[in-house]
Amino acid sequence: KKDMIKDKHNDQRLLQTVLFHAEKYWAWANEAKFSQSHKPSQKSRIRFFSAKKLRKAWLWSKKLKQICHEKT
Repeated sequence: KKDMIKDKHNDQRLLQTVLFHAEKYWAWANEAKFSQSHKPSQKSRIRFFSAKKLRKAWLWSKKLKQICHEKT
């Protein structure tokens, strides 16, 4: 798998892709967290799923911040 950060392209698509991934994972986590259709027996699984997605969103936003600091 190719690491996008190591590419020194001055391309807006790179920033858009990283931002898209961060937003996607954040939205998935919030959708699972605030969904009212889950059974009480599934709450721990939903919490685990949401935490995993929020962690991925945090990692992508960290990459975005790193790219922005490198470009300035």
